[in-house]
Amino acid sequence: MKTGSSPLTRSTLHSVPEPPKAIENMVIYLRLGIKYFRRYLGLPRPSFLTNRMISEKPDPTTGLYQVHIYEAYPYYVKPTLWRRWNPIAILRFLSGGDRPGDKPEKYHPEGYKVDELGPPRWQGKGKDWMADDVKRGQKAVPSGGTCPFGFTS
Repeated sequence: MKTGSSPLTRSTLHSVPEPPKAIENMVIYLRLGIKYFRRYLGLPRPSFLTNRMISEKPDPTTGLYQVHIYEAYPYYVKPTLWRRWNPIAILRFLSGGDRPGDKPEKYHPEGYKVDELGPPRWQGKGKDWMADDVKRGQKAVPSGGTCPFGFTS
């Protein structure tokens, strides 16, 4: 088993003593234990503990999806009082970033539709082609399905 301490790494760390074999084995088996616990015994999170970044269903009034959590730019984030004035949003604003609701023509705070995502020059185009493609796929699935890339077998 590998511990992550190769001979090359050990030669560059010549001033650091080699760990005792018991400690090395303990780390190996602890990592294996964690790996197998997560794989076979770790259950998925319950739905109330999951971190939802995007709304599961579109807004009933607008039919658009919203983003709840953002890292750098507030694309598709609805500007609520908390999202605009929480400490992290204020720090982003003070460091030159934008908050939800700033520049609505750029960040689209009202939300998005999945079929309208993409660069501005392509937004709203290709809907007819996509609808035809969906119909073709729906026809193919009940009859046993076909390759999604259009290849014949």
